[in-house]
Amino acid sequence: MKNFCYLVIILLAAGLIIQGCGGSEDSAKTDQKLIQGTWAGTAAGMDTVFTMTISGSNFDMKTEDSTIWYKGTFTLNDKVTPKQADFKISECSIEQYVGKTAKSIYKIENDTLTIAANEPGIETIPADFVANEQTQVF
Repeated sequence: MKNFCYLVIILLAAGLIIQGCGGSEDSAKTDQKLIQGTWAGTAAGMDTVFTMTISGSNFDMKTEDSTIWYKGTFTLNDKVTPKQADFKISECSIEQYVGKTAKSIYKIENDTLTIAANEPGIETIPADFVANEQTQVF
């Protein structure tokens, strides 16, 4: 009976270790968890402060005066370098962007989220975090 109890304890411990080390599902959710909340900052070359609120897979981004705003859903791909995000716009102050996707790359460092997003509708993904005619960096 004593050996059986030890065997059960060893099997339980091994199960916890395997579950903890396997972690592919947990690690895939890491960025999804880290990105949740409200982020505020500026876009390259602009003085306007943007606020982005992320809840689940939804985003709401707007300027301080709400003249520019975007709402929609997003997906993350943290299995590539640089990490990628697709922001599908369902509502927007710029009508031609509604229904389009902004292909993006992102990084989370300490308490800073940096996103380089192409203009919605452009199918290419930014190569780096440098602003240009088609890419805005937030």
